[in-house]
Amino acid sequence: MAAHCGELQLNVERMAKSYREGRNQFPLLGGELDGNLLTRLYAEASWCAKVRSADQKALMALTQELSIVMDDINLKAPLAAKGKALADAWSAPNESAARAEVATKLDRIAAIIREINQRPLKR
Repeated sequence: MAAHCGELQLNVERMAKSYREGRNQFPLLGGELDGNLLTRLYAEASWCAKVRSADQKALMALTQELSIVMDDINLKAPLAAKGKALADAWSAPNESAARAEVATKLDRIAAIIREINQRPLKR
């Protein structure tokens, strides 16, 4: 369980970095950043929270924040997918700004999963 959740965290961290660099495909997480990938990612992160034993209220708050962040990403993803890597942002400024915002939100998802993973596992 811990290994799977740790791997999920690393994959989301890599996804944020890759997204910032202009990539749109994330095979380790299931493909293109879209509603389907976000739904699967939320389900896995929620499962990681459910197998933890400490402070269920805090874990619930983290999964609620995760849901809100993912909704924001889902709204901005179509515009952001047209954006360029930071080095080429001048050629599509609005789209690239959306891409940078989505990448920052992906960083937050990784941080939430990291916070979840710091809790002890149920026995």
